[in-house]
Amino acid sequence: MLTLGTDCSGIEAIIFALNALKVKFNHKFSCDCDKFVKQSIYANFSPQIFYDNIFNRDITNVPQVDLYVCGFPCQPFSAAGKREGFNNEKNGNIFFECLYYLQNKNPNIFILENVKGILNHDNKNTINVIRYHLNNLENYEITEFLLNTLDYNLPQNRERLFIIGIKKNIIVKKLEKPKKIELQTYIKDILDYNDKNQCNLTEREYSNIDKIRNTYISRDINIDKTPIVIDIGASEKFISHMNNVSPTLKASRCNYYVTNIKRKLNINELLTLQGFPNTFKQVVSDSQLRKQIGNSISVNVLYYLLKEIFNCVEINKL
Repeated sequence: MLTLGTDCSGIEAIIFALNALKVKFNHKFSCDCDKFVKQSIYANFSPQIFYDNIFNRDITNVPQVDLYVCGFPCQPFSAAGKREGFNNEKNGNIFFECLYYLQNKNPNIFILENVKGILNHDNKNTINVIRYHLNNLENYEITEFLLNTLDYNLPQNRERLFIIGIKKNIIVKKLEKPKKIELQTYIKDILDYNDKNQCNLTEREYSNIDKIRNTYISRDINIDKTPIVIDIGASEKFISHMNNVSPTLKASRCNYYVTNIKRKLNINELLTLQGFPNTFKQVVSDSQLRKQIGNSISVNVLYYLLKEIFNCVEINKL
């Protein structure tokens, strides 16, 4: 049976991907410093060990696993953040804790995930440091893919970098990038039209809607009849909007307004945009779960990525 361990676990998208693939696994450990994430994890999963802090654990006691997944914090590297990178002691150095686990525990397969912006951060010095250290793991074949949630039948434009390491002695063929899946589900298909909840908007949010309205008028599109999704809480510099597709869900706000239904996306709709099933149990406030959803890896992307990974290794060696 496959063993699984995750750091910066979030709401464990990897588990839903494994379940969808019908892969049996033993959930050895999770780790997250957010107490509300911990509540969501224990409501939905059963890790044998939970670490509240990646920095203060004794690596000799951390379980070795077959599959290790870490979506280390993206804020130090994202365009919307301060782009402090490795100078951010709290978050930027988490990569080195992930590396420390890899060096000491040698999982058969690892998946690291981060924002696209990490590729150009600090004149590419950040990604070059990461590549240098990972390429020094001599037992692994390292592969990078830039994958967009939109390409795997979820109507969300979300590009993320995935770095995959596979032990050379279990590889039977080269790992291929998951083939794109034609988008068949759009925002209009996931909306709960029975949800009539009205939301109170701020003056800036109303202003953002008006600006977007004018943009679409010039395209001869009536936004009151078209599901335009607006990152309504963003500052003018970072406001984004798309027609029948969601802009990237963000952990900081996850505050998205749909013009034809005149309300923000609700929790179930946001979960759907990340590929989570309606069986996900909510035990935290809406605001905390919105943050967790915006911070998660998309389940569909992991599903198709894992399919490719399992196709290129000897399963009986895991």
